[in-house]
Order: sequence, then C-alpha cells, then structure tokens
Amino acid sequence: MASRIGAVTADCADPRRPAALWRAAPGFETEEEGDDRVLFRNPDGDPWLGFQPVPEGKVAKNRVHLDLLPIDGEWRDEAAGLEGPGAALVRNIDERPDEAHWLMRDPEGNEFCCVWQRPVPERTGRPGRRVGARPRRPPRAPPFAVIPTKGESLHREDR
Repeated sequence: MASRIGAVTADCADPRRPAALWRAAPGFETEEEGDDRVLFRNPDGDPWLGFQPVPEGKVAKNRVHLDLLPIDGEWRDEAAGLEGPGAALVRNIDERPDEAHWLMRDPEGNEFCCVWQRPVPERTGRPGRRVGARPRRPPRAPPFAVIPTKGESLHREDR
C-alpha cells in the first residue's frame, strides 16, 4: 500500500485571512477560494496548501508547521515580503551550523518558518540547498520582546 500527501490543511476562523498572505508567497497559485476553504496549488506538484474554517480558536502552539525555502533571492527578502500581507516576525533562530530561520505567524496565529540554509555538498540530497553559493550570516534577532501567546512556552524543552 502506498500513499502521498495531497495537501497540508490548516484550521482557521476565516480562511481568507491567511489566504492573503499565501497568495503573496512566490510560487503558490490560488486553485479554489470560497467560504468553506481556500486551496493553493503548488506549481512543483504535491502537496497543496489549504485553509478551512473551524468554530474553535487556536489555543496552543502548532504541532506541525511549514518551512519555506526561498527558491531564488534572499530569505530575508522573502520574510520581509510576507510581513506586508499579514505575517508577523516572532524571532530569529540560529542554533544549527547548517541553517537559520525566522519563526513567523500568519494572520490567524499559525506558525511557519522562513529558512536560510547554508550550502552543503550536493551528495546530501536535501532540498533547498544551493551548492557553491557564498554563505551569508543571518541577522540577529531584532531588539523586541517575544511575548508568548496563551498556552505557548519559550523554553527550549517545550518547543
């Protein structure tokens, strides 16, 4: 028996709020938009990205989130470009030697990351890595306080 992931779907109060953000993300194309769901087609194939309304609000940190790997251009530009349509920068995370990322939230509070990956040898086969590109250090976290939402913790062991 074999399966594939057809879509990653996020629950939200109003699917059109996060849809405005993801419509601005390069590469995603609106496939379907209505009161009951918004669905974006991934031009590279599966999985698609969907948003559906649910009556309850978000009360805790997401157990699953998306990692955006910019195809071309700077990851900082990608993160900054998503702020206009409603994303919020939460914090910069630079704990690994091979990558750093901005933790961000969409207008409904769903977390996602904009990832900067340092070049590694081609043999690793990990997507999103550019071989031979000159690594650039990501900026340090901005001078603002991160205030966790209800039910969220900033302690490493709780993440």
